[in-house]
Amino acid sequence: MHAVLRMGRDLPGFADALAPFACPAGGALPAATAYGDTMAMQMIRNDPAWKNGDYTTEPVEGLRGANDLIIIAGSAPLQMQKNFPTRALAESYV
Repeated sequence: MHAVLRMGRDLPGFADALAPFACPAGGALPAATAYGDTMAMQMIRNDPAWKNGDYTTEPVEGLRGANDLIIIAGSAPLQMQKNFPTRALAESYV
């Protein structure tokens, strides 16, 4: 659950209104957060190295995919463009 929604649940009367604008997985609603988290976890589980969590090496490809998803879903596009205005800079960041 988004922290703002938890605050509304746990502290009734604390604020006149609550607006969960930013969710960790990039969506504006808790369902989008859960969906994004589910996608990241699935990427890790789909890596052959995961072996149902009984892995002997890290599931590197799954972790890379999950990280890519988090970068895309959790970033602010205009700020990212300011920080990395060229393809070379963006690729070096990723």
